[in-house]
Amino acid sequence: MKINLKLTVVLLGLYFRAEGQTGYEVTGTLENSKPGVCYLGHYFGSTKSVILRDTTKINVKGEFTFEGKNGLDEGLYFVEFQNKKRVELVIDHNQNIKFKTDFLKPAEKLKIENNTESSRYQDYVNFVRPRQKRISSKISTSEFQKINEELSTYQQKFFSENHNSLSYRLLAASELPFTPNITLPNGKTDSVKRFYYYKNHLFDNINLSDERLLRSPFIEPRLIEYLEKLTVKSPDSVVASFDFLMRKTSSSAFRKYFITYASNYLQKNPFIGADNTWVYIVDKYYLAEPSLWNADAYAQTKKRADILRPFILGKTFPNLILKDSKNVQIDLSKVNAKYTIVYFYSLDCPHCQEHAPKLAAFQRKMKNVTVYAVAVENDQPKWKNFITKYHTENLINVIDKDDKLDFRNDFDVLEYPTNYILDSEKKIVGKKINPALFEAYINYLEKK
Repeated sequence: MKINLKLTVVLLGLYFRAEGQTGYEVTGTLENSKPGVCYLGHYFGSTKSVILRDTTKINVKGEFTFEGKNGLDEGLYFVEFQNKKRVELVIDHNQNIKFKTDFLKPAEKLKIENNTESSRYQDYVNFVRPRQKRISSKISTSEFQKINEELSTYQQKFFSENHNSLSYRLLAASELPFTPNITLPNGKTDSVKRFYYYKNHLFDNINLSDERLLRSPFIEPRLIEYLEKLTVKSPDSVVASFDFLMRKTSSSAFRKYFITYASNYLQKNPFIGADNTWVYIVDKYYLAEPSLWNADAYAQTKKRADILRPFILGKTFPNLILKDSKNVQIDLSKVNAKYTIVYFYSLDCPHCQEHAPKLAAFQRKMKNVTVYAVAVENDQPKWKNFITKYHTENLINVIDKDDKLDFRNDFDVLEYPTNYILDSEKKIVGKKINPALFEAYINYLEKK
């Protein structure tokens, strides 16, 4: 395993237990404590995502016990006390654990009595973390080299002797990959090749076939760095990065976690073409692996993908033939313009009312753009008043006078205003752009 000396500090129903495991008992004794409650839980990918598995009371002597008839899913667990401080325990097939600690400094004073995995994990943390903290501070070169050698020797020995243990896999997962110093012919560092080496090897120390590692805090930080910091926010780049990641695992638990994370990330952090990437991931991975999802979630995701699929960048926009205020049918496909903005708005929407006169001014200024403005309510008097009041007569103003369209499901109009920017062939080249940025976006397309 390649390591460096820096320790990186939707419940899926995951199971990994030794055959014959028939329950658990975790017993602790606290010094300097008062009667109260404490919690047993495990991480789920990060320190911010945890799942509590048990609760118990602390008696006047500082004693407490968690116990259950069914074994716990293996992974990195914690016991949290009333002061929000925690101790960490590695739970594998041996689920009978006893420990002592101090309520005021539980992590620093932790002493495991009868669990090899937890002791092994704790010994590593106690040796490595203080020294890593020390070398990250301002110290002399000689002291840095001394501590660095101590860490290197200890880590090499630890990982060599404990290669098949759960604590090894957890601690390895916390380590960033070693990145060699790749140089150019002139001897200078090749920063581009080093970047790609680091990115491509970011998950080398995480055993992506061992779902127990999902019950740790080390997975989501690595995903955040990989997808959000090391990947350009463009459809092609995100797709290539995600495909590379998915090729590294056949574990259904990790695949479900990665798909869920990527889907949520794309929906919460939109960029130009994010919908393309979301549909790609849903089609290639989510819908292709139905056994990973419950039936309702699968049906809802499929429905959303089916609605969105015709409206991703590069698709030809479905034709619209709607009537204007003179009852003349206006065929969108026959609008002759280099760029056409299909603009869905509500007559009662404050944002639409605010943007309306600005949109009319934009239309007058941009000679290569035509705005096809669709009012979603079939209220003709109110519609005509809107046009007059906000001076949008220069737009192509149309309405669904026959009430044939379901704008929400037929055109993915979930909020107002919603817009699509089409090229001369009526292919989608932009969508859901802030109307205040229309001119800048058109200029971007022209330069592109």
